[in-house]
Amino acid sequence: MKKYLYIFLFIFVVGCSSADEEAIENPSALKDKIGDCTEEIKIVSAYGDDIRIRYPLGNEDDAEKVAREWCDVNGKVAVKTTVSCQGCCYSSYLCKE
Repeated sequence: MKKYLYIFLFIFVVGCSSADEEAIENPSALKDKIGDCTEEIKIVSAYGDDIRIRYPLGNEDDAEKVAREWCDVNGKVAVKTTVSCQGCCYSSYLCKE
Protein backbone atom coordinates (compact mmCIF):
# COMPACT_ATOMS: atom_id res chain seq x y z
CA MET A 1 0.00 0.00 0.00
CA LYS A 2 2.85 2.40 0.87
CA LYS A 3 4.45 1.64 -2.47
CA TYR A 4 1.39 2.93 -4.36
CA LEU A 5 1.21 6.01 -2.16
CA TYR A 6 4.85 6.84 -2.88
CA ILE A 7 4.33 6.35 -6.61
CA PHE A 8 1.29 8.63 -6.56
CA LEU A 9 3.13 11.32 -4.59
CA PHE A 10 6.11 11.14 -6.94
CA ILE A 11 3.92 11.58 -10.03
CA PHE A 12 2.03 14.42 -8.35
CA VAL A 13 5.21 16.29 -7.39
CA VAL A 14 6.81 15.84 -10.82
CA GLY A 15 3.63 16.98 -12.56
CA CYS A 16 3.33 20.10 -10.42
CA SER A 17 6.97 21.07 -10.64
CA SER A 18 7.40 21.00 -14.41
CA ALA A 19 7.64 24.46 -15.99
CA ASP A 20 5.87 25.48 -19.15
CA GLU A 21 8.87 25.89 -21.47
CA GLU A 22 6.84 27.82 -24.03
CA ALA A 23 6.02 30.48 -21.43
CA ILE A 24 9.69 30.75 -20.49
CA GLU A 25 10.93 31.06 -24.08
CA ASN A 26 8.13 33.34 -25.29
CA PRO A 27 6.84 35.90 -22.76
CA SER A 28 3.79 36.67 -24.93
CA ALA A 29 2.68 33.02 -24.73
CA LEU A 30 0.44 33.83 -21.75
CA LYS A 31 -1.36 36.50 -23.76
CA ASP A 32 -1.82 34.03 -26.63
CA LYS A 33 -3.28 31.39 -24.32
CA ILE A 34 -5.83 33.61 -22.58
CA GLY A 35 -6.94 35.29 -25.79
CA ASP A 36 -7.13 38.85 -26.98
CA CYS A 37 -9.09 41.59 -25.33
CA THR A 38 -10.11 44.24 -27.82
CA GLU A 39 -11.89 46.36 -25.24
CA GLU A 40 -10.57 49.48 -23.55
CA ILE A 41 -10.38 49.93 -19.79
CA LYS A 42 -13.92 50.06 -18.48
CA ILE A 43 -15.59 50.22 -15.08
CA VAL A 44 -17.88 47.20 -15.00
CA SER A 45 -19.51 48.02 -11.68
CA ALA A 46 -18.95 50.53 -8.93
CA TYR A 47 -20.98 50.76 -5.77
CA GLY A 48 -19.91 52.38 -2.53
CA ASP A 49 -16.40 51.19 -1.67
CA ASP A 50 -16.30 48.43 -4.32
CA ILE A 51 -15.21 48.86 -7.92
CA ARG A 52 -14.67 46.25 -10.65
CA ILE A 53 -12.66 47.12 -13.76
CA ARG A 54 -12.19 45.29 -17.09
CA TYR A 55 -8.96 45.86 -19.03
CA PRO A 56 -6.63 44.22 -21.57
CA LEU A 57 -3.68 42.20 -20.24
CA GLY A 58 -0.75 44.51 -19.65
CA ASN A 59 -2.82 47.53 -18.60
CA GLU A 60 -2.85 46.73 -14.88
CA ASP A 61 -1.29 50.09 -14.00
CA ASP A 62 -3.99 52.01 -15.86
CA ALA A 63 -6.74 49.98 -14.19
CA GLU A 64 -5.19 50.64 -10.80
CA LYS A 65 -5.09 54.36 -11.60
CA VAL A 66 -8.83 54.31 -12.33
CA ALA A 67 -9.47 52.53 -9.03
CA ARG A 68 -7.31 55.04 -7.12
CA GLU A 69 -9.24 57.94 -8.67
CA TRP A 70 -12.54 56.29 -7.64
CA CYS A 71 -11.40 55.82 -4.05
CA ASP A 72 -9.76 59.27 -3.81
CA VAL A 73 -13.19 60.88 -4.08
CA ASN A 74 -13.92 59.72 -0.53
CA GLY A 75 -10.35 60.10 0.73
CA LYS A 76 -9.69 56.35 0.72
CA VAL A 77 -7.01 54.04 -0.70
CA ALA A 78 -7.68 51.42 -3.39
CA VAL A 79 -6.75 47.85 -2.42
CA LYS A 80 -6.87 45.12 -5.10
CA THR A 81 -8.86 42.12 -3.90
CA THR A 82 -9.19 39.80 -6.91
CA VAL A 83 -7.87 39.42 -10.45
CA SER A 84 -9.11 37.11 -13.19
CA CYS A 85 -7.83 37.03 -16.77
CA GLN A 86 -9.61 35.13 -19.54
CA GLY A 87 -9.58 37.24 -22.66
CA CYS A 88 -10.01 40.48 -20.75
CA CYS A 89 -8.75 40.88 -17.21
CA TYR A 90 -11.13 41.77 -14.39
CA SER A 91 -9.88 43.30 -11.16
CA SER A 92 -11.91 44.12 -8.07
CA TYR A 93 -10.81 46.85 -5.69
CA LEU A 94 -11.98 47.82 -2.25
CA CYS A 95 -11.66 51.38 -0.98
CA LYS A 96 -10.20 51.41 2.53
CA GLU A 97 -9.30 54.22 4.90
